Amino acid sequence: MPYDDVISFTPNGIPFMAPEVALLFKAKHNRSRISPTSTHRPLLSKGQTEWLREGLLKLHPGHPWIPALRSQ
Repeated sequence: MPYDDVISFTPNGIPFMAPEVALLFKAKHNRSRISPTSTHRPLLSKGQTEWLREGLLKLHPGHPWIPALRSQ
């Protein structure tokens, strides 16, 4: 993913990481309180959800989040 897509800025100029990228990093630890099926899923666009799902399939095959990220 190009850097310009990974880092966005708030209207005040504060940088933040794209949520799908942050979730992919957090998936390594598989903590139940962090899940795209809880609070994050409704906030992710279809493209973000697909990117996260593809990343999980490549980096963490069999991860429990994968089924929840199927296209609707």
